[in-house]
Amino acid sequence: MQQKKRYYSISFSGGKDSTALTLEWLKRHICDHIKYPLDEVLYCDTWKEFPAMIKHIAEIEKLVLSAGVKFTRIQSEKSFDYYLFEHRFNKRTKKHIYKDVDLVGYGWAGSRSRWSSSQHKQQVIEKNYMR
Repeated sequence: MQQKKRYYSISFSGGKDSTALTLEWLKRHICDHIKYPLDEVLYCDTWKEFPAMIKHIAEIEKLVLSAGVKFTRIQSEKSFDYYLFEHRFNKRTKKHIYKDVDLVGYGWAGSRSRWSSSQHKQQVIEKNYMR
């Protein structure tokens, strides 16, 4: 049985941590692509980026592509605003008077509610790349 080739990717958000990781790994990859393999950089567009962030992401994309590494932009099928204001789901909780409560919208994402990361990044990557 033939062993499946490993595929190396970085999930890039544009924030300081993923920027530092991407730039450092890319630098090492350019010097030694065997020891520091990199096939692709994935950027998950949240539909809510500031103009400065859009410019920053485009600059990183140019660097990645100039190193001969694939840069892929992916996006959730539904917008940030949809999940914030329109998404309907049933929440089962002991905190509410009623056991089953129909809710609309997840509300603002924060440190205790990471729905934006899961809906716009993790689930999109898993659906498109983890097969």
